[in-house]
Amino acid sequence: MTDYATELGELDARLANAPDARTRLRRMTDALLRAHPELAADEAIYLVRWWAGEPSDMRAAS
Repeated sequence: MTDYATELGELDARLANAPDARTRLRRMTDALLRAHPELAADEAIYLVRWWAGEPSDMRAAS
């Protein structure tokens, strides 16, 4: 099983120079999708938001 929390932490550190948080999170999502093509876009968005501690609507979709 992939350790997404560790991977997202590493991505966040690499993207720390992004101009703002929204851009950083979008770049993290893009990088996660490139690294894991098996993920659906909404799954990657959910993982990045979960890692960032942001609310997500994913529970309502399931």
